[in-house]
Amino acid sequence: MTASQGRSQALLGFSERREQPYLCLVLVFFQCRGGSRACGTRPYLTTRIHKVKIRLIMLGKTRREEARAMVNDYVERIQHYAEIEISELRDAGPAALRKLKLDPSATVVLLDAAGKQFTSQQFARWLGDLRDRGARELVFLCGDAEGFPAELRATAKQKIALSTLTMPHEFARVLLAEQIYRAFAILAGHPYPK
Repeated sequence: MTASQGRSQALLGFSERREQPYLCLVLVFFQCRGGSRACGTRPYLTTRIHKVKIRLIMLGKTRREEARAMVNDYVERIQHYAEIEISELRDAGPAALRKLKLDPSATVVLLDAAGKQFTSQQFARWLGDLRDRGARELVFLCGDAEGFPAELRATAKQKIALSTLTMPHEFARVLLAEQIYRAFAILAGHPYPK
């Protein structure tokens, strides 16, 4: 085996001691210094991370200034990891729903007390899996005190519950924004979740 063959096998994770070669690098792209085609002796690795767009669609306005300030604070933090947009609908009538223009390929998640519950780690893993599978848009539907109309419920592909506790819908908005930020921080290895 030549030196260059040994180097390429080591980079890909092949071993001569095993009967079956194994691959230990996933979704990693090789680039060469100086832009040359031949990597020479010092290749380096870069990873490409797909950014997902997150939309928070909320029925009714967030009236309490404290809750609005907290949601805005977490939205600013989330923007380091993903594009995020908040839409507050005055009513959930058919005209308002048409204005939303939801992408048919978007993953629409309804916040519902009967939905699936996650720990923060599980939620981060779920969000990371969606991002890694190439989901372009993730839409969270946050209801008001009356819940959701049937038309809006029908668009949801998944349901999640933030808690088994009953809480004001404005507080649920803050909790959702915080958990989305926490999930991205966990995925990035940021010290915030500790």
